[in-house]
Amino acid sequence: MTPQQRIARSSQLAALPIGAAVAALLFATRDSEAGLWLASLLCLAALPWVVAALIAIGVLSSPLYMALHPWQMAPALDVWLGGVVLLAIAAGVQINAGLLLARLRRPRAVPDPGLREFWQRGR
Repeated sequence: MTPQQRIARSSQLAALPIGAAVAALLFATRDSEAGLWLASLLCLAALPWVVAALIAIGVLSSPLYMALHPWQMAPALDVWLGGVVLLAIAAGVQINAGLLLARLRRPRAVPDPGLREFWQRGR
């Protein structure tokens, strides 16, 4: 495992509480006007990953949803899909927070000699 991969993996684990906090916050405000605006804002914060997370969580949760039907325990489809969307938002925010943390923890590269050094040699 390269050092970059190690930093990225540890950053995702370090950002895990952010994803859990976002999921709890979205669950707590799910039936309010503020919750709608918060979910919209967090969806924008999770944009590149929210669609992939939505597909993955939706596909992985569909067997559970179908298994709840024989016992008449399955919630309405719009409620289930709303939960899938909120979990996808939380996963996307967590991934973006981990990537940002990995970028901040990455050691700074030494700049290559460029045009400035070329001009200084000519003097």
